[in-house]
Amino acid sequence: MLYEEHELAHALGLSGGSPAVSGVSIDSRTLEKGDVFFALKGERVDGSLYVEQAFQRGAACAVVAGSLSSSADATRKNDGHGQGHKQGHVLEVEDTTRALVRCGCYARGRTSARIIAITGSLGKTSLRAMLQEVLQELTTGKVCASQGNLNNHIGVPLSLARMARDCDYGIFELGMNHAGEIAALGSWVRAHVGVITSIAAVHSEFFNDETEICDAKGELLEWVSEAALLPATEPYASRLRDKAVAAGIERVAFFGREETSDYVLQRWSDPREASDDSVSVRATFPQRATPSSPPSPSSSSSASSCNADKVQKQKQERRELRWQAGGRGYARALASLCALATCDLLGLVPDKISAGLWDRLARQQPPRGRGRLARLSLSGPPRNIRLIDESYNASPQAVENALAVLARFPPRRLAALGDMLELGGEGARMHADLALCAARCCDLVFTCGSLSEKLYKALPRDKRGAHDVDADAMATRLYARLKDGDTLLVKGSLGSHMARAVSYLEERAVGHGY
Repeated sequence: MLYEEHELAHALGLSGGSPAVSGVSIDSRTLEKGDVFFALKGERVDGSLYVEQAFQRGAACAVVAGSLSSSADATRKNDGHGQGHKQGHVLEVEDTTRALVRCGCYARGRTSARIIAITGSLGKTSLRAMLQEVLQELTTGKVCASQGNLNNHIGVPLSLARMARDCDYGIFELGMNHAGEIAALGSWVRAHVGVITSIAAVHSEFFNDETEICDAKGELLEWVSEAALLPATEPYASRLRDKAVAAGIERVAFFGREETSDYVLQRWSDPREASDDSVSVRATFPQRATPSSPPSPSSSSSASSCNADKVQKQKQERRELRWQAGGRGYARALASLCALATCDLLGLVPDKISAGLWDRLARQQPPRGRGRLARLSLSGPPRNIRLIDESYNASPQAVENALAVLARFPPRRLAALGDMLELGGEGARMHADLALCAARCCDLVFTCGSLSEKLYKALPRDKRGAHDVDADAMATRLYARLKDGDTLLVKGSLGSHMARAVSYLEERAVGHGY
């Protein structure tokens, strides 16, 4: 049982009692029997309107703001342990969102699990999913992790509240688009190990430059107790290192292609065969889990000499590991390195990748909407195509990474690109600047949305597929233009609804695989 009898009321600071509950839900449509239903009030939906539906689906308890007495169907009585409802138990609080946070913090406080928090501009969800797979192979303990896109002020406490008391490892993804958000999420999670995947121009509508984005991501470090894993790319590496040191984190490690990193991606290569779906990785790890910080950038010859000496010393002390990671491209190789490096900081990675771990890494494909490769057989006329589904989100760096993956497929490569959102006043320029990369990597480029039209017009004419107003119109056009053997990349910010184009093609597929 997730919460024993009376435990939930205690977690929420209520004097009455509460029934035992087996899960936590904020959606009456997906709620399972025995769950507690938090009736959150948002901009569009008031959860208190769905309490009756939650009880009909088997909710053991509901948490509501204020009283339900105004509801026509809320015949209630006080039973001395909170409020009774004609179909179930109701706990009344002042604010259901704050109550959910309180519940999440209670769950975090009662567990002895090792907690990992992940943030960064790119790759958070892919890393979280891969890290979960790796931990499940390397340990016999119970691994809990946030699911889907639950990484904001609602998703993080919900994920924490769902964490079992006997969990051995907890993995939580933290997202943001404004300064101060990561600090709040980090204070709830209180991680032992904090991971920052990257710093890039994402959500730049709300920041003046990438330095501010770096500082916002670095808020996580104020709430990390033991170790931090950071991207080695300068100038952000030095800035993040200083924040980690100021926060009193004893073990600060860096990962990346830079030789001064503690965890170095030495080489990666996509499969030669288009039918293979795993990237080969070779990396070097420290001999012992005693990572050091890279030196600050310096133009002096003495500093260069010190850097060279450090690199040579690290090469002598490192151990080399090789593995296959499911998916394609540099981003997947780096995510797998980051996952293993995180586990190494926890003291879990052996000197050699076992067969079981190799197999798990090779089979772990990117989540849906974040680079998953599908093979579809379309009708009218019959065609077999490859579909790279990157429809969940987009930023300039992420689009370039996805286009680089597309470029490695033969023979005809098509990109369907929607708007990248939250880029502020630089949005139009950033779209147009992607034209050179898109032209180099693609045979034809299709776009939709007002911002992506800037990209389309900047393309050479022979690379222009078509421009449409939205993803629905684009989907119809793509279906008609696709040919046998094509590889299609679909990418855009969530608000550009590129997932509709993916669904349109999948719904018209008569088979998978070829």
